[in-house]
Amino acid sequence: MLRRLIKRRAMFADMHQKDVPGGSFSIVYRKLDGSLSRKKRVGKSFKKVPGQSGFRTNIGHNHLLLLHDFDTNEDFNIHIDLIVEYNGMTVDHRV
Repeated sequence: MLRRLIKRRAMFADMHQKDVPGGSFSIVYRKLDGSLSRKKRVGKSFKKVPGQSGFRTNIGHNHLLLLHDFDTNEDFNIHIDLIVEYNGMTVDHRV
């Protein structure tokens, strides 16, 4: 069975369309330890990262994406280069 591909730029454009509270998508990503993680209902987080500076994650500077898992009601960071699937489509990271 052929897997549908989505370019990384198109993935971010689709995320931007869902950039409203409650807008959700599914994602599969590789953790830094090499294991795969699947989240069925996530969206972009509108909160700030806890810590001394309270910065919002900036994709352009640190390549991290701050997401919110609606099933567990928790925020988490993922490295954008480790995203494997977006809404069931394989992410193509080539430019």
